[in-house]
Amino acid sequence: MIMIKTITLLAAVATSLVSATPPIVGLDARVKQHRGGSHGDLVTGEEDLLKIIINWEAVNGAEKYEVCHNCVINEATGEREGDSGTLNEVAADFTCGGRPCHILKGAPRGKNRYNVRVSTKGYWSKYSKHRNFNVAEVGDVQHEHDEL
Repeated sequence: MIMIKTITLLAAVATSLVSATPPIVGLDARVKQHRGGSHGDLVTGEEDLLKIIINWEAVNGAEKYEVCHNCVINEATGEREGDSGTLNEVAADFTCGGRPCHILKGAPRGKNRYNVRVSTKGYWSKYSKHRNFNVAEVGDVQHEHDEL
């Protein structure tokens, strides 16, 4: 019995040592029109669509990131609850202005909730603290503290 508890404790400590700290998602995001092509023309038939660009601090040793859009994340444990929201994998070297980022084309209008986690040494971190961004019009948007 003592041996099983010891092994369980050692496994938990080992996992926590290799798991990275969750990324820190920026407090601001950018909302743009949905454009395409080499000239950046508005996409025909999609003139009313918007895209949102979020960013976060890079994590040393990152292999990849995972963005959870409109997911329910337990803030105490940093774990996703159920299969809510949408997962998007982001390559560690994908950046916008020198920071890791995610671009969501056709973003739903209204509040969009984001959490990000990082994979290092084959292990996923917990999800970051959430950020809420209200997609309404083109421009810079700030994290809104009120919940979805």
